[in-house]
Amino acid sequence: MVQLQIHLAGAKRAGKTTLAMEIVKCLRRRGCNPVLVDVDMVKVAIFGRDTGVPDSPESLSVHNCTLRFIFGFAISSILDAGGIPVVASTHSD
Repeated sequence: MVQLQIHLAGAKRAGKTTLAMEIVKCLRRRGCNPVLVDVDMVKVAIFGRDTGVPDSPESLSVHNCTLRFIFGFAISSILDAGGIPVVASTHSD
């Protein structure tokens, strides 16, 4: 079975999440099971708040921790359940 993953990365406010939502809609119309994984939404879900000043050491640490969760656990769980992860993320160090 072919397992598809879609990753969108780019600068802040470039339209990654908007594009990802359109991809999700298109895949659903085709009978697929896409799952939107927006790094900013996952970050707030895990930490319960936005992390304040962008690009501060705390913000970058939280962002990197969120990426480790997504790439270490969430994507494989989505794939195991037969889903298609559609990941939207800003660039990270």
